[in-house]
Amino acid sequence: MVYINLDAFWSNLDVVQLADAVANVKAMRGPEGTRFEPGIYWTPFAYWSDDLDAFVEGTGMKYRYRDIVLKAPGGSLLPKVDGGLAIDPSHPGAKARTTYFLKEFQRLGFEYLKLDFLSHGALEGAHYDSTIQTGIEAYNAGMKQIIDETGNRVFLSLSIAPLFPSGYGHARRLSCDTKGHMSGGDQTTEYMLNSLTYGWWTDKNLYITDPDHVVLGEKADQGARNVAEGKSRLLSAIVSGGMILDSSRLGDDAQGRELARSVYDNRNLFAVASEGVAFRPVEGDTGDRAAVVFSRPSSHGVYVALFNYDEKASRRIAIPLDRIDQVLANTGSVSVTDVASGNQLPARS
Repeated sequence: MVYINLDAFWSNLDVVQLADAVANVKAMRGPEGTRFEPGIYWTPFAYWSDDLDAFVEGTGMKYRYRDIVLKAPGGSLLPKVDGGLAIDPSHPGAKARTTYFLKEFQRLGFEYLKLDFLSHGALEGAHYDSTIQTGIEAYNAGMKQIIDETGNRVFLSLSIAPLFPSGYGHARRLSCDTKGHMSGGDQTTEYMLNSLTYGWWTDKNLYITDPDHVVLGEKADQGARNVAEGKSRLLSAIVSGGMILDSSRLGDDAQGRELARSVYDNRNLFAVASEGVAFRPVEGDTGDRAAVVFSRPSSHGVYVALFNYDEKASRRIAIPLDRIDQVLANTGSVSVTDVASGNQLPARS
């Protein structure tokens, strides 16, 4: 199955356009019987407008947003976090708003829901429900309502969410935003793989790890500029557990389309992704940097993925076999196959 997700700013569509978008996605047919389902984005615990007198959806004009935003103990508004005001999950108006949106999303036929800025629901403040003493208690209450009202009928992908408590979603963003560049700061492949270096253990134990989207083409925001950069971003998603999201500007970017043909046209790599298992870093003491070697056992032997984060210089990487797998420690030689091409490489001893 492939989800086609409407991300933030879908609210610029009117109700007819939104329904048409859902119908168009559901009518799509891919090769080999691929089925497409629509997804959508929502922030249940964050309010992005300064209009506090706006009526809260689903409350029959009983509540305004100034009623449901989280307050300080003295009743004053709390400051914005990342540009948004926190909503109190325990307020009856907030609960009605959640019911309204979740019913509407399911009525329209959305089967994938990205829930973003969830940490807003865990902020400390004076909650409407006086029995709630902490932000995490409020977060638990808000997420339980979402789980109850979607009833496992919708794939829930969590973002900017507390690592614990877990159990409220199917997937969780492994790092913050990642784009297409290889290195050089935040939102890069190296930045995301730093999160895998220290967060690999969350995969399937807590959530499906979500390595964020692959972005190809220079028309996109920080999109991959060449095939090597695009393949590195795809490989970083594969080693993070195989959840692959693409948000390249394929509609109006010829370079992005050409990169997509070169980056994605490899069934061998997608076969590894389809196994849905995260790799582990071979070395974990990397500080604020990402590991350069990741591995995991498989029925074929041991997969090993290597990354060079230097975009200008080649690099020689030595891998002690005993660090990959103790079984290999006393092996005289190993056979090596390039997964992407299927070619056998010279035996190493």
